[in-house]
Amino acid sequence: MNNQQLNRYAPPTTDADTPSNPRSSGYLGEPQAVGLGRATAWLRDTWWLFKQRPAKWMGTTLLIFLANIVISLIPFGIGLLLQPLMMVFILAGVAYSAQSIEQRGNFAIGDIFLTGMWKNSKSLLGAGLFSIALTILYGVAVFILFGDEAAQALAYGRQADQPPGMNAMLFGFAVVYLALTFLVPTLIILQNEKLFRAIGLSLKGFLRNIIGAALCSLYLMLAGAGAIFSSIFLFGLLASPLMPGISVSLAVLFVILIMLAYLPLLFILPYVVYRDLFFADEE
Repeated sequence: MNNQQLNRYAPPTTDADTPSNPRSSGYLGEPQAVGLGRATAWLRDTWWLFKQRPAKWMGTTLLIFLANIVISLIPFGIGLLLQPLMMVFILAGVAYSAQSIEQRGNFAIGDIFLTGMWKNSKSLLGAGLFSIALTILYGVAVFILFGDEAAQALAYGRQADQPPGMNAMLFGFAVVYLALTFLVPTLIILQNEKLFRAIGLSLKGFLRNIIGAALCSLYLMLAGAGAIFSSIFLFGLLASPLMPGISVSLAVLFVILIMLAYLPLLFILPYVVYRDLFFADEE
């Protein structure tokens, strides 16, 4: 599937303008193991979807960021628990919107925030509650292993008060959390999978492609580090006395734009992986 097929009125495209591994419409129902080279292809396909409507993706990411800030202001750790619930519905909307780009070449920003409210909302609510349960379980483990002060530091986001051993524990929790939830919103919203089957399929997909998942995560971390360092460098350059005509506010704007171009890739990636693992190659 290329962009010409999505929109018959679009100009001709080159191979560089198409996803690297187009898929047919036959849903397999089980995740397949794919080659390690697909780790880089996932990122290329994610970038392809992003660049079809970059302004919309960046605007949507800004709205998601603002929504998370508002929810995080809810005290007593309640905001920390509600964020995973909200993100389940948003990621389902992102998957729906990414599919809209593949099929129609465009998407509506409202679809990202509203699709999960009217389609399979009960299963998505269950997925959100499952995410909250995992977060609570992690908090209980922190309390048991590190004590009440560490648990409070986690609840109130006081990174400086968290003991060093929590970093390793957080990494292990993040791996388990992603394995169990990474593909769940996409499978529920696009394939009407039930909650526990979607969780099982997400876990199977991770285990059957664990090295590819690790490589993709590494590439994303490197890209994220590059985005952060380039933002810092750009901010320092534009806000320096050597360029007095450039205001600090403009420098901040450039930094925000860089991050708004990076973060959508994290949201779109689950859809790309889903398309690769659950659909057979076109003949």
